[in-house]
Amino acid sequence: MPIPTVQSVVRTGRRLDRLNRKVEQVVELMRAGAALHASHGSKSMHWWLSTGGVAVHGDVARLVIERGDIAGVGDCLFDSEPSQTFRYIG
Repeated sequence: MPIPTVQSVVRTGRRLDRLNRKVEQVVELMRAGAALHASHGSKSMHWWLSTGGVAVHGDVARLVIERGDIAGVGDCLFDSEPSQTFRYIG
């Protein structure tokens, strides 16, 4: 593992700051009543908000659904699968 440089640490910090801002924006929209939906594409999951179909990046969606104030509503095809709709329960 290479030793991180100052530039790489700054770059990583900026990327994480952007990611956290996007997570907070999605949670704010969910707090206002939007639901986060998921569907399985041919190669990946597709995530979007119910308010106008705003697309959500997969990395952002994964962080959003890990929060304690976000819950799946239980609309999965099989019991072992995660829900396809998530709501704010705060």
